[in-house]
Amino acid sequence: MTGDWTFDIKSHASVLNTTYSHWIMVDGKYHTLEYLSPDGDGRTTSTLQAWDWQIRHMQTFDENQPDIVYGPQEENRAVIVSTSDTWSNYRHQADALAMYQLLRRHGYDGRHIVFISEDNFAFHPNNLYRGEIRVRPDGENLYHDVVVDYRLSDITIADLKEIMLGNKAYPEVLDADERDNVIIGVR
Repeated sequence: MTGDWTFDIKSHASVLNTTYSHWIMVDGKYHTLEYLSPDGDGRTTSTLQAWDWQIRHMQTFDENQPDIVYGPQEENRAVIVSTSDTWSNYRHQADALAMYQLLRRHGYDGRHIVFISEDNFAFHPNNLYRGEIRVRPDGENLYHDVVVDYRLSDITIADLKEIMLGNKAYPEVLDADERDNVIIGVR
C-alpha cells in the first residue's frame, strides 16, 4: 500500500487508499471479475459495499466448533522484504521501513526481525531528504535504528526460502517455532 496507512472505521481491514482486483484463474490464466476501491469511483465497486455484502451473504459459522487453543507465546518474530530497487518504487522501501518501525514500537526485538531491502534510497541523488526515508513528505524519518540484514541484490529466491526455513548456514534467519508469533511482510 502506498501513502498513509488509514483503515476503514467499520471493518478495520480495508485500506482506504488503494485499488484491488478480484480475479479467478481459468485454464491457467487470470481473469479479473471486478475492481474494488475504497469509494467505488472510477468504474470500481466500493470495498465497504463488498465487505457489507460478504457479511450478509457469505459468512457462516459452525456454532459447535471448538475454539482453537494455542500454546503460550514466547517471542515475536518477523521477516520484512522490500522487493523494489528502482527510484520509481521508492514507496515500497518506505512502506517496508514503516512496517519495521511499527513492529519495533510494538515491542519486537530488532534481532528478531530479518530485514531485506536494497537500501539504496536514503542517499539517492533524487531524494529531497538526504539520509531520510519517509512515507509522506510531512511524515517521520523511518531510516533510523534499522539493520538491513540482506540486500535484495545479494540474495536469491532460494536464499529467501532458506532464511524463512531457519537454515543456520545463513547469518540471519527466521528462527521461529510453534511458540512464536511470526509476521511476514513483503512489499
